[in-house]
Amino acid sequence: MKRIEVKRVMSDAEAKETYAAKLLDDNCYNLLIDGSESVMAVDPETGREICGVVKDAIKPSVCNSAYLNLRTAAGLTDNRGVASGMGASGETRYKRLRKDGTMSNTQVSAEPVQSGIVGYFDRSARNPYCRQTSWTAQQPEKWQSSLPFIQAVNKCFKEIMPERYEAQRKVCAETEDGWVIPNTVYTTVTVNMNWQTAVHKDVGDLNEGFGCMATMRAGEFDGCYLCFPEYGIAVDTRTRNVTLANVHLWHGNTPIKGVRGEYERLSTVLYYRRKMQNCGSQDEELKRARDFA
Repeated sequence: MKRIEVKRVMSDAEAKETYAAKLLDDNCYNLLIDGSESVMAVDPETGREICGVVKDAIKPSVCNSAYLNLRTAAGLTDNRGVASGMGASGETRYKRLRKDGTMSNTQVSAEPVQSGIVGYFDRSARNPYCRQTSWTAQQPEKWQSSLPFIQAVNKCFKEIMPERYEAQRKVCAETEDGWVIPNTVYTTVTVNMNWQTAVHKDVGDLNEGFGCMATMRAGEFDGCYLCFPEYGIAVDTRTRNVTLANVHLWHGNTPIKGVRGEYERLSTVLYYRRKMQNCGSQDEELKRARDFA
């Protein structure tokens, strides 16, 4: 895999001050990895991998099946925090829309976006038990048909970044089998549709791992590059390619350029949720859920 050197154009603190929770424009990068070849960008001072692309890592038929199935997982949500542009301080800006079309007095933190989560999720204050996500439980056939896609990304991760992969595999080995996606080192996949994310750092995933992403495109559009403004670099995430990225750096997307309604950009982010280590067996977590109810 070709490796290229990219130097910082600003510090982490400067990137936070300038970009955190904001939507990027096309002035945020001076180097574009266009996806036409396999390449990894590396910081020459630290040796740290920043982001890269593995070209044609997924078969067309696998992408097509995953696209048809996973696109149904991306529903409207207002629960995506800073990535939705809520503001680094967490200020609220919108009110919730009731099912009857009226506005409630409950404020939410961001404008709704099309996003969903598939696979498995850890305990939270609202749901103090580990569980399948709603889509996974309700769409078992679509979930099973999506597994070859997830496993293809996993294979790419293993081959390209074996040390990071091994670190994640060891944590999976200490996790109850029922919460790890079969034949992968992932527990969870976030699915986003036509979403220009604001600048953020990922939270909740395993620090020792690495960001794994794959995008499927339909129709004609340009832009929505994955950008790391701290390094002035961006990636064009094409269908069949796998993007590997340090998602604990500040990152976001450039604007989508196209006629709304005439394109779809379905992006997937695959990761291990670090609190899944604390989950009991599926039977134990089901008992917790019943006790909570």
